[in-house]
Amino acid sequence: RDDVESRGLGDVYKRQIVHSNEIKTIDWSINLPQNQVHRYMEILVKETLTISRVLQRYLPDLQYSLILSKIFEQYKRCLLDIYTQVKFKDSIEKAIMMKDIDYFREKLGDLKGYGNSGQVIWENVNALPTDEDIKMEQIMRSNIIQERSSTTPAVPVIQQQNAIPSSSPSLPPKNSASPLSKPFSPSPAATPV
Repeated sequence: RDDVESRGLGDVYKRQIVHSNEIKTIDWSINLPQNQVHRYMEILVKETLTISRVLQRYLPDLQYSLILSKIFEQYKRCLLDIYTQVKFKDSIEKAIMMKDIDYFREKLGDLKGYGNSGQVIWENVNALPTDEDIKMEQIMRSNIIQERSSTTPAVPVIQQQNAIPSSSPSLPPKNSASPLSKPFSPSPAATPV
């Protein structure tokens, strides 16, 4: 059983290196047909399903689940490491990668040991900025700085009150009683009997 586990994890690690190298060569600006993903992801999913069937056949359920959880943790680390090195020009390129991740989630999400690996990968890649995002943020910051520097500073309220000429009517002091500041008390006629 230990031999099955070490061989399984060793094979997965070797294959991840191959997939990682393939990911590095992908031109993310080339869109794929609607229901197609990149070759590395098709192979990764197929291999994972095969390993899962073999492990399930020869190992007790607990050990099978444990090995698969180790495999998915390896996937999570490796894919995140490679994916976060990619620099996207725009949201279309990011969407092409997200399609591969969605395929991973859809095909492998029901396997034992999967945990939240696909969700973590998806969230981290989705949060990556594109070159387009970075440029837009720089433009927005520049616009805000220009707007702030071109507007005149507002006069504080205290200075405005002091600037009121003495010939204008003044407001009553805050502590003086006005008809509106008296507490409301119902008239005796309005009190129910």
